[in-house]
Amino acid sequence: MEILDDERKHEVIDGPSLATLENEGYVFDFGKAFEIGWTIFRENMGSFIGFFFVAMLLLIVSCITLIGPFLIAMPLFAGYLIVGTKIYRKEAYSFNDFFGGFSRFGPLLGYFLLYMLISLVFVLPMFMPFINDFNGMIEMAENDPYAFQRSINDSMMPTFLLSFVVGLFIQVIAIFALPLIVIGKLGTTEAIGWAFKIATKNFWWILLYSFVASIVAQTGVIACYIGLFFTLPLAELVKLGAYLHVFGSGTKRLD
Repeated sequence: MEILDDERKHEVIDGPSLATLENEGYVFDFGKAFEIGWTIFRENMGSFIGFFFVAMLLLIVSCITLIGPFLIAMPLFAGYLIVGTKIYRKEAYSFNDFFGGFSRFGPLLGYFLLYMLISLVFVLPMFMPFINDFNGMIEMAENDPYAFQRSINDSMMPTFLLSFVVGLFIQVIAIFALPLIVIGKLGTTEAIGWAFKIATKNFWWILLYSFVASIVAQTGVIACYIGLFFTLPLAELVKLGAYLHVFGSGTKRLD
């Protein structure tokens, strides 16, 4: 892969091309990927936790505009990918680099909108019975709570199962799609397409890895949510570790 290194002012070849990964596949080393993420986090834990605090403040303030959090969340958390990659490459960085995701605002917004659209397509049908016959559902709940529950189960369960399966695919794709946009400099649909092709080469390992990263993030809730300042940044960097392990740290090269 090719990247224009601003520190050294020349192109650096790093990692296999996307076509090579698609055609030849790769061995996913779970432990190695996790180690990369943990090492990056450990090297400058204070900055990652500090940025998480700043990001949360900005998201809270942006709620004034109603749509603010939806516009800035992805670019903000892309900062972990940018700074994490610089640490991985042993490059100098500053706190301002955490805000470098805004240079990829368009593709990240496109990714977020596609993610929301896909979620709505598979989640909205579960609530169609309420939308189509709201008064009837309320009357059923008043007259026979058990019938109401059975009706809910019958109408929602098939769609829930479908949504669950689709959600698994989204999680697997997302672990590569976001870094491909931010680090690989791909467009939205291009990044999603390549993420799907390459992630499915080791679908079950990537799914397990994504699940473990989610568990890491959620463990912060145990400490009255204070632990999230530690576990959420760590989870983002653990996911970055999977990307760096497979793709390297350069921009895209298709062939």
